[in-house]
Parts: sequence; structure tokens; C-alpha cells
Amino acid sequence: MTSPLYEIAGPNLIDLLKLLAPFANSVYLLRGKLQTPIYGIPDDIKQVIVNTDLMRRIKKNYNMVTRLASYGLAQLIVARHLVRIGQDSEVVLFYQSGLAIPAVTARARRKKVLVYAGGSGYRSLLAGKMQDKLLSLLLYAEEVIMATLAHKVIAVTRHIQIPVSESKVIEAPTRLLDDTFFEKYRRKKRPDGKVVVGYVGRFSPEKGVEELAEAFSIVVAKIPSARFLLVGDGPLKQKIEARLSERNNIRGKVQITGWVNNVQTYLLEMSLLVLPSKTEGLPNIILEAMACKTPVLASMVGAIPFILEEEVTGFLLRSLEPDYMAERIIDLCNKPELLQNVSSKAYVWLKENYSATTASDSWSKVFDSITRAP
Repeated sequence: MTSPLYEIAGPNLIDLLKLLAPFANSVYLLRGKLQTPIYGIPDDIKQVIVNTDLMRRIKKNYNMVTRLASYGLAQLIVARHLVRIGQDSEVVLFYQSGLAIPAVTARARRKKVLVYAGGSGYRSLLAGKMQDKLLSLLLYAEEVIMATLAHKVIAVTRHIQIPVSESKVIEAPTRLLDDTFFEKYRRKKRPDGKVVVGYVGRFSPEKGVEELAEAFSIVVAKIPSARFLLVGDGPLKQKIEARLSERNNIRGKVQITGWVNNVQTYLLEMSLLVLPSKTEGLPNIILEAMACKTPVLASMVGAIPFILEEEVTGFLLRSLEPDYMAERIIDLCNKPELLQNVSSKAYVWLKENYSATTASDSWSKVFDSITRAP
């Protein structure tokens, strides 16, 4: 079950459905309408698509009242759909969504409730403007409610950012890193020696992308041939585009792609992927970059420091100040042998720790545990 307000579904959702299928007689996917087509959903998955037209019309004005109204309506509609399909289901998995009312509904109907904890919506809004900060209190309450109601909380690592008893947490990956995955992300040719600094993610305050854009002009002053590749979209996109276009020294050196379905194509172009997030769970893009043998420089938040070991499987940012980030980027881009060595080690680590077998075994433990839950 995902939030009907989500407009984009990534490959991790497809992988999760494939991981769940062997453990159930049937799997339902409850979701909203998406901006872009979603490919690869197994044929035996039963999709329940929520009509989100009214919610989006309400939310269009984008003030606190309309945001609350659309959010509340989404919860009630999802709860109604859950009641309709509930007779055929024993377990409800809430994936990357704060849906307290449907979670209460599921428990009232004596379903086993699983909550997947990626990042924290509360912390993401807390990094935004005043309206976002106020709404973050609601999301914090929801995270507490859902963690309390859950029989088990699923996380990629035990180091998660929501308040929950550690005894409830089970580690289980949501990416299916099988042979098909590694072939898709395999680096087929080496970069041509040019420095390409990249970013992949949402253009929003909590991602630190504004600070990264400020660092670019400092990088160019030391590495004039450097190019910058930003993959993603979000509320700050136009602001960042305008800011970068005003800087004469980097004009023409920056490409902003918007959302893409073939992220590996862009990862393979990058000399270094930079993720300066202020809050995270574990970004899937780190695993994808490792599979591409693209080195990663990321902030020390969420589970990132437990995946990226400095100069072993990646590099860590100890500050998000533009001057500091630029200094780190310049230093690393001037050490191509170190980048290659670390990216090779990261690739080996990924294959050893996030294999398809490991993922399947982890989810087997999840379902074994909930059969024993009262």
C-alpha cells in the first residue's frame, strides 16, 4: 500500500513486489494515479488504483488548509479501499507512506501490519519553510502512531529515523539486486577523463541541492573543464536553474534532466555522485551508483555512514557548507585512482551484502516473525 498522493513510482517498488510474491497466495498493490507509466509490475499482482482527481484539485492552491484537506481525504479513501479488499488479505504493508487512519483500520480488522521505514517525512518537512515545519508536527504524530500500530517495522538498516522500539525492527532490503540488476548497471566503458559531478534526487530543501549548486561555481574556478549533471525534479528546480544561469563561469556547464527512467545512463557518465541530504533513510541511488562503479560522496545522515565507509566504499561529507563541499569535490576529482579503487571495493561490497539471495532470506524472516506475532 502506497500513498495515493505519490505521483512517481521507482524501481524499488517493482523490486519489492517481486520480493513479496513468493510469500503470498496473492498480492494487492493499492496506489494512486502516476505522472509517468510504471513498467515491470508482475502480471499476478492485483492493482487497486485510487482516483486522485479530487485530492489534486483540492491541493492545487497549495496552502495549509488545502494540503491538510487533500491529505485527510486521501487517508479516508485508502481506508475505504482497504475495507473492500481486506477480506482477501491477512497482512498490510505500508510502503513509504504516512497513513495512520488506514493503519488503524487494518488493526481494527485484525490484520497484521508492516510498516516500511525509509526516510522520515517529518524530518523532510522540518527542513522546509514555516508552513512545512508546522505540517511536520502532523507527520511526526503519524510516524509515532504507525510505529506503535505496526507488528513489525521494516528497514534497510536498523539505524532508522522514526521513534520505534528496536525489538520491532527487522532489516530487509527493498531492492532485488539479482543478475539482471547488475547487468543493467554494469559499466560498459570508462569515462573519457572529463570531470562530471552529479546529483540524483528531489529538488527540495532537505536534499541540500541548493548548497550543492552554490558549490559548483567554486569547483569550476579550480577545475575549469568540470561539468555538472543534475537528475531529478521538485519545487526548487526553477529556482536552481535561474541561479545557475546567472553564474557566468558555469553557464553551459550544467545539465538538468528532470525525472528519468534510465538513471543508470546518467550515473555511468559521472565521475562522482554527490548527495548532500539533510535527512535520509538509505537512498536507493547509493546502491545503484555502487552497481555502476560510480563513487559516492554523501552526507552523514540516516543509514548512509553504515553503508559508505570513508575511502573504502565511499566518501562522507562532514558539513554542507558550499565552500567545504567544493573543497571535497575538487580534492576527490583530482584523485582518479582513489575514486576508481573505492568504487571497485563498493561494487564488491554491494554484491556480497545485497544479493538477491540475501534479500529473499531477509523477507522470509519478516514473514516468519509476523506469523508468530500476537
